[in-house]
Amino acid sequence: MVSEQVKLVEALGRLEPPGHLCAIFEGQQERFSVVVPFIRIGLERNQKCLYIAGEQNVVPVQEALRAGGVDVEQATRSGALTITTAEAVQLKGGYFDAERMCAFWKEASDQARADGFSALRATGETEWLQEGAPGLERWMEYESRVTDTLSRNNCMALCQYDRRSCPPALILDVIHTHPVVICGGTVCRNFYHVPLEEFLEANPAARQGARVLRDVQERERVEEALRRLSEAEGAVRAERQRFSDVLDQLPAYLVLLSRDYRVPFANRVFRERFGESHGRRCYEYLSNRTEPCEVCETYTVLKTNAPHRWEWTGPDGHNYDIYDFPFKDADGSALIMKVGLDITERKQTEAELEKYRQHLEKLVQERTRQLEAANAQLHAEIAEHKQAEEEIRKQRQAILELSTPVLPLAERMLVVPLIGVLDAERATQLSNQLLAAVRQHRARVLVLDVTGVALIDSHGANGLIHAVECARLLGATTILTGISSGVARTLTDIGVELSKLRTMGDLQSGIEEANLILRADTEPALNPRTRHTAGRS
Repeated sequence: MVSEQVKLVEALGRLEPPGHLCAIFEGQQERFSVVVPFIRIGLERNQKCLYIAGEQNVVPVQEALRAGGVDVEQATRSGALTITTAEAVQLKGGYFDAERMCAFWKEASDQARADGFSALRATGETEWLQEGAPGLERWMEYESRVTDTLSRNNCMALCQYDRRSCPPALILDVIHTHPVVICGGTVCRNFYHVPLEEFLEANPAARQGARVLRDVQERERVEEALRRLSEAEGAVRAERQRFSDVLDQLPAYLVLLSRDYRVPFANRVFRERFGESHGRRCYEYLSNRTEPCEVCETYTVLKTNAPHRWEWTGPDGHNYDIYDFPFKDADGSALIMKVGLDITERKQTEAELEKYRQHLEKLVQERTRQLEAANAQLHAEIAEHKQAEEEIRKQRQAILELSTPVLPLAERMLVVPLIGVLDAERATQLSNQLLAAVRQHRARVLVLDVTGVALIDSHGANGLIHAVECARLLGATTILTGISSGVARTLTDIGVELSKLRTMGDLQSGIEEANLILRADTEPALNPRTRHTAGRS
């Protein structure tokens, strides 16, 4: 019963001025279940409220309003509530005047707005109709006309009819003249309401027949609409079931949480892991607590209205990667959609990987120390090797210099006895030594003895000729002595014309030739017989 009354109050709360309503009831209890919340809602919305009661019913009305939470005295003093009688309003002067009543509603609505109220809300009892009075023959005409009057003056009126005291014909006319009917605790849009022009037609049978036909058609349209609505609801239920099945197949849990920590929805994974909530709050059945968990971060999304991600260890000991999202329910209320991915295995793997990483890091550090030690040892060995190579190079240089001695035999005469193999490297060293010695001793004659040269390659031969040419440019004449057949052949193969070189058969002959050249430089050039230009071999 309580829930039905709550529904009735909610339906009355959805009604706004203007409007013409009727309440058809049986007895005071049912009457007041409608009119008391009707008046209370008007007062709460700053509307001027007028109650027109039977002369014997004023006190019961006041008592019913008080019982329904209305401060009758205060509302009366402020002018928000007026309780009067039919004799003072509808039967003023002892008779009923329909035109006067229509004018009354306009004047009362205007006065209500002038007094600072948002609208006029009125309700009136009708038991006095059965007592009879002049002018009441136009009562149903008035009921039909007043709908338009109320709509033009921002006024809402609720007419009260007790079925126990009203003839059925009157009740039928009441239904035909009110767009909204309240009956049995239900607020109904009246399909049987008859517009003013039709209601006042002279032929009521024709009017009733046309109305019935329209009602039949309207009923069919309504039933068709209901069938479509039922089909649509069935499709929605099926789609919702499919969606629920999809959510149940997710490898993660998904749950909706309300502001008061309750769980209006949970998918299969959540239910299997944590059980059914049975209306309990999440912290009550998940953590066996009497207040929210301090470590829970889920409800931060209601403050930030933004997604939030964090990690949670559930009561099952598993680790979850949590994604929280702001969510709106079908009625617009705020919810939280919470998605949890089980990352226990991943966390265990990460821990193992971290342990192996640390182990590998130790191995790398140890190996790095070993490699650094080996590298230091290698550098030391390389340094020793380089030092040894330098010593060998110096020794080799010394050997080369010893194997290519430059001997100042006489003033401005140098003798160079060569032995061994004459290759490119040794030829370069010979060239450098000869040029340095020529400059140092200001030599005029060089005697190159190649008697001890067993082998000379093309690079060595070119180097030798290069040394002879360089000496000539420095003003020294070069005499080759002791040329073997192999050396001569090599020189010839590279294109050296031996006829252009001063050559002697042996070292002694070369020295004698050198002395002649030196004496020729110091004696007058008058005695050509002192100059030897022959005897070369």
